[in-house]
Amino acid sequence: MQTRSRKKLSTPKKILFSSIITIFFSLIFIILYCVSVATRCSQNFQVNRRWGESPYANNKEFGFFPRAGILGWQELQHSEKIPVLYDESGFRIPQNPELSQTGKKPSILFLGCSFTHGYGLPAEKTFPYLSADKVGAYAMNAGQPAWGLAQILIFARKIIPALKPDYVILQYSPWLLNRSQKTYGSTNMGKTPVPFFYKKNNQLFTHSPVFESYNKKPFTPPDDGKQSFTSFFLESLPQYIHDDYWGLMTELKRTLGIIPNPIKDRQFIINNVYGEISDICNTHGSKLIILKLEKDFNREHTEDDLSFLKCPIIDTYPALVSKADIKSSEEWKKKYCFWRGSPPKIVDDHPNEKAHEIIAELIASTISQQEKDQTHK
Repeated sequence: MQTRSRKKLSTPKKILFSSIITIFFSLIFIILYCVSVATRCSQNFQVNRRWGESPYANNKEFGFFPRAGILGWQELQHSEKIPVLYDESGFRIPQNPELSQTGKKPSILFLGCSFTHGYGLPAEKTFPYLSADKVGAYAMNAGQPAWGLAQILIFARKIIPALKPDYVILQYSPWLLNRSQKTYGSTNMGKTPVPFFYKKNNQLFTHSPVFESYNKKPFTPPDDGKQSFTSFFLESLPQYIHDDYWGLMTELKRTLGIIPNPIKDRQFIINNVYGEISDICNTHGSKLIILKLEKDFNREHTEDDLSFLKCPIIDTYPALVSKADIKSSEEWKKKYCFWRGSPPKIVDDHPNEKAHEIIAELIASTISQQEKDQTHK
């Protein structure tokens, strides 16, 4: 019995067939990827917290850093604009020059994240400004939204020797450590690589951001119906392509051992970072004060130990709880978070004006006592 021999495809047909298969699977990938981006975009399209205009720029050392003299706007809800302005050193300052505290003594450097920055409030209503005002001092507010302990340490190494402030108020919050144990910052939109800690030969090191953040981040749209989801998606697509590609490359490098894994030992970070900043302060004549800030009635990581530090530690939690007789997370949120609308709802969980006033009283009281003790020596 004779079998029929199969006809071999000609080279042009092979090329055509291969091209069709490649195009088909490429289209499937593009469609699935666009669906993925659209899903992620929809979450950002609905957020309450937003920047109307951002005063920050990419930075290879910090991930991002303030631009001097660029007026930005934070929006807790549509039409509500909170001014954000920085000076040449990266300190938040009031929009009104008449409110400047420059030149007053003592000088107080505040190091922290958005809680110290005063997210949702004008600079003159934040606890750095209020506490300094109470003691006739000059507040240098270096609190930066979304910063972690790694960025704070890098900044402290530069700014304390340069300015030699009389006091350094250093924020302790559990999430500052959490952020320094991650490759990417806690930002609403896409990936923002930030410095993180890793351990080698029983020493703590800081790794620079794994790649530069996309430099044209789209603004989160206002909730006034002026921007459609389609336009927001098209504006966001280049950033997601950038972030996903470089994120994939980062994971490949980490698998190959080119990039180290962040350290997991919390107490090791605390001992080294808070210990180093304490040493820097001692060397340059600055008095260190630790400011413990919490974001909820239920405290996190109560096992973190700062008792090795030989400096005042202000624990704001007892005062915030007792001032309003708070007994639950719900009561904490009602008293100390931002509420807007009718009926009112939480639009942001950062400390509100009332919380900042209470914290400012504690700081001012501690500094006043320090000044008295210094006078009596």
